[in-house]
Amino acid sequence: MDLLLDQSLIEGEEFYKWDEDSPVLTPVTLKVDEKGFFLSWTRHCGETDFLDISFIRDTRTGRYAKTPSPRYCANFESYDSLKDKTVTICYSNDFVNVQFLNFSCDSKDVAKIWCDDILKVAYNLRALNGSVEVFLKKAYTRLLFNVDRSGLLPVSSVVKHFASHNEDRRQVEQALKFASVSVFSSDTDVFLSDTERNIYIHSKYFTYDLFYQFYRKLTVRPEIDKIFAQICKEKKKYLTFDEVVDFLREVQTDPRVTPVQIERCIDYDYERKASNIIRLYEPSTRRGLSHEGLFRYLISEECLPVKLDKLDLSHDMTEPLAHYFINSSHNTYLTGNQVTSKSSSEMYRQVLLSGSRCVELDFWDGTFINEPIVVHGHTLVQEILAKDAIDAIAESAFKTSEYPVILSFENHCSKINQAKIAKYCRESFGEMLLDGAIDGYPLEPNHPLPPPSLLKRKIIIKNKKNADIKTKPDIIDENEEGGDDDVMEEAPNDSKAGELSTKQMQLRQPIMAQKGTVGKETEACAEISDLVNYIQPVRFHSFEQAELQNKSYEMSSFTESKAETLLVEQSVEFVNYNKRQLSRVYPDGFRFFSDNFMPHLFWNTGVQMVALNFQSLDVPMQLNLGLFEFNNRCGYLLKPQKIRHENESIAVNFSRSRIDGIAAEFVSIQVISGQLLSDKRIGTYVEVEIYGIPVDTHRKKFRTKTIPSNGINPWYDENPFVVSRVVFPDLASLRLAVYEESGCFIGHRVLPINAMSPGYKHISLRNELGQPLGLPTIFVHIKAGYNNVPDECHQAIREDAVMYPGLFTEPDEDSALGEVIYLYSNQTYDANHRNLLIRYRGGETDQILEVLPFSRYEPFEPPELLLSLTEILEAKSVFEKRDEYKKKIKQVRSKLEKTLSSSSMELEENGMKKWTVKNIFSVKKQKLSETVKETDEKRESADRRVAAEIDCKKAEKKMALETFESFWKSAFAELKKSCNEKLVTLKDWKKKTKKDIENSMYAQIKKNKQAVKILVSKRNSDQYDELRSKIFDEMVLKGYDDKKKLEEHYQSVKDRLDDQYKDIESTLERCKGKCLGDLDCCNDDIWPHNLYDIFDSERYVIFSASSHLEV
Repeated sequence: MDLLLDQSLIEGEEFYKWDEDSPVLTPVTLKVDEKGFFLSWTRHCGETDFLDISFIRDTRTGRYAKTPSPRYCANFESYDSLKDKTVTICYSNDFVNVQFLNFSCDSKDVAKIWCDDILKVAYNLRALNGSVEVFLKKAYTRLLFNVDRSGLLPVSSVVKHFASHNEDRRQVEQALKFASVSVFSSDTDVFLSDTERNIYIHSKYFTYDLFYQFYRKLTVRPEIDKIFAQICKEKKKYLTFDEVVDFLREVQTDPRVTPVQIERCIDYDYERKASNIIRLYEPSTRRGLSHEGLFRYLISEECLPVKLDKLDLSHDMTEPLAHYFINSSHNTYLTGNQVTSKSSSEMYRQVLLSGSRCVELDFWDGTFINEPIVVHGHTLVQEILAKDAIDAIAESAFKTSEYPVILSFENHCSKINQAKIAKYCRESFGEMLLDGAIDGYPLEPNHPLPPPSLLKRKIIIKNKKNADIKTKPDIIDENEEGGDDDVMEEAPNDSKAGELSTKQMQLRQPIMAQKGTVGKETEACAEISDLVNYIQPVRFHSFEQAELQNKSYEMSSFTESKAETLLVEQSVEFVNYNKRQLSRVYPDGFRFFSDNFMPHLFWNTGVQMVALNFQSLDVPMQLNLGLFEFNNRCGYLLKPQKIRHENESIAVNFSRSRIDGIAAEFVSIQVISGQLLSDKRIGTYVEVEIYGIPVDTHRKKFRTKTIPSNGINPWYDENPFVVSRVVFPDLASLRLAVYEESGCFIGHRVLPINAMSPGYKHISLRNELGQPLGLPTIFVHIKAGYNNVPDECHQAIREDAVMYPGLFTEPDEDSALGEVIYLYSNQTYDANHRNLLIRYRGGETDQILEVLPFSRYEPFEPPELLLSLTEILEAKSVFEKRDEYKKKIKQVRSKLEKTLSSSSMELEENGMKKWTVKNIFSVKKQKLSETVKETDEKRESADRRVAAEIDCKKAEKKMALETFESFWKSAFAELKKSCNEKLVTLKDWKKKTKKDIENSMYAQIKKNKQAVKILVSKRNSDQYDELRSKIFDEMVLKGYDDKKKLEEHYQSVKDRLDDQYKDIESTLERCKGKCLGDLDCCNDDIWPHNLYDIFDSERYVIFSASSHLEV
């Protein structure tokens, strides 16, 4: 990520620092550190100041450099050449409040080298997207600026950098002490103190390793240990090589891959990548990865949340201009609200430097001077000279992007001042001004717009074109602010207009816009008209008329309200319109405070120029800056194919669960923890939002809990925020924002869904302008993938590409001749077979050259797995409980026989019938009383006998209740055990069948590898990539179909087992309740006969006291 800096910047140069309103010239040594983090200047007294280079917005020398106040010019020996030797540094954390630093040297060449190199470093996207490790080194470098002449670093400066609250300060001091003890031996005097209040650390001991250990102690990371334990299959102190490989393959790799990525990217050579990770990040010498090694890996550039190739110029820039989103600004000159704020030419510089490729200029006649001015008409806004604005554009247009700039003129000037504007444009822009059509792209109907690649370093004027020129628009009036919609239309001049039907003529009636604050634009003079070519504004009538005329060089502007109406009523037509020609949407007139609308609403329809107020860094502006940071921040983003190609059709305003031709994706974000979010002792929470087409937009839906009083290392450990279906991922962006518990903004990050890198990631936060905050980070676990393809299928595809690289290699020289023109059709397969068709152009007609069969795996059926109540009750553990109960019953009743035998003998002597266990249960108390009432002796004997019987019954009931619970517990345990055993059997079947499917897929690849090579010749290499991709897609579909069927069978059996488990469990619960209820309800002197048979193992009937329930 490091830029190659000129050595003179690192070694330093002698400059004079001065301020515009000060007579003081201060000799300084200007330097840039080796990593390009800071620009520093040291006075001769040894005092050093510094500036974070990421906050630098611009560097200027020569004509556009600042100059001192005239009254201080005498202090400079050669004032005439001062500008050429001056380096002006512009820095800010927004677009409005820009500050300046001025340095002068003795050489023009030195000044230019410093300007160019510093600007390159400031706009280095890879440095702005650095890892935690990079920002740790940056923080360490910043702390070193506090080292005094004696080489001592005050501990207070370190503490102040991380904490402001006393409690947090003590935590920082403690972490610093722990780090120093762990790094240095006990006899090393790390801390020096001259008083108890002033503590220092010697800079020679304050190495980066010490600072790193301090960071580790300060941000305690238990979540890393938890991740380590999940990866480690056994409790060890390090991960084995195979475990690292599995971790990379299953967790840290994006499943959304293409064959070319798999072939050419080392990320999919997991063993090689694992070896590199262990070699680079493991501090020990073992062949594995320890806790410390895992942490170093997770904060390295290997684990960035974005794909770095997306930051480079990765889009095709050769398609027509209408096929791109264009970073656009509204009322660019304003620094505040729309009514009373100031205008500034500096705004044009800042907006263009940020990557905007379309800026707006509202020209009016000067009130007190005979010069054109730029101002918001009929408001209290302070104006600027039109020449100053044009000069600012000329100076900054292509500093950070070489792709074309569009100047949106809203012209209310007289023809004299219009001629001046044209003159200023020609003088300032010179060869950069595009004043005519380029070869191959005439200004005629049925011809597309030229691509950005042919318009590099060109400035295109958007202004009304005079009707007298040859190539004129149908209607040359445009409502830039809606104020001229009531102007009478001119007659159409195109010959095709007369061929319109009555219905089509009715569609030509304009859609009335909201009335704005400005009046009618004036007619363009010849000088301005000569500058207008590929972007000619016309009043919008209907999509039908625009399609019929097919003039790509005509464009229309819409207020957001008008555009929303078109989006709702004619979404398909709106998308098709934007495939062919440009459109621009700008904020409604009621947005007096310069707030913005959500740009995704109109990006969804393919609107190229969604113009926003750059002076307001609200959420819409943050999304705009976050999205256009990609593709090298060139200001142009290629629209998704679905909304740019003529043969595609889509309506994006409906809540659709799928779009034909687009693979939906799922996204899962688990917010785990935060690090150094604030130096204040505050509570924090995190919000996760997704913006895209309406069905994909989730705003203010996902929010973590608030962690109180912890800005250093809050641990959220939330459940994942899951969006199960992102229908149009190419238009979706994720925004993660951190807030204080009071709602105050801390930082955020915007990541397009298709640029996110899944896995465990540290997301470095940004401010509203998109500048990195440094150490504040959020640790997350990102998952993403195609919505309808299981993870294991993703994995199998990646393994296929690695295992069989020959499938995705260039064809042999002796391959067959011919051109592959047709590859695959969804209509060519039945239920059990899918064929990949390769067609060959042999002459005037197409003929099938070969058919590559991708046969489905032989049909498989799941095992029959059933749970049975009989099986449960016959289980050994349950059977033993029944036997145990019967034995105890026999013991109790044997004891009862002996107890009653003596009473029986006594009753016989008194003429009573002998008592036995058999007849005692059938005797009722009333009958017994009649029998013994003859004499008092007989009554007392009978009472004693009945009392003995009841005591025995109580003992038996108590024993039954105690044994009953044990029996039911064993029954339920047996049920669970049986269910688990069958689930294990089912999983084993699934695993084996899955392996068989994969082996079948590999066999198919081997079988057809040579056939594919033969089909494509060397001269057909352009089509070979497409062929490989089609085969890859077929492989995905086949694997998905087979594994989906397998998953369906598995789930079906599993569900059936679950249902059976619940049914048997319910039956057992019901019987248990019934039987126990009967026991509880029994009187001590009335004992039911049938309870003895409850555990009869020869019949599978469970009795209750009064009835039975058969299972």
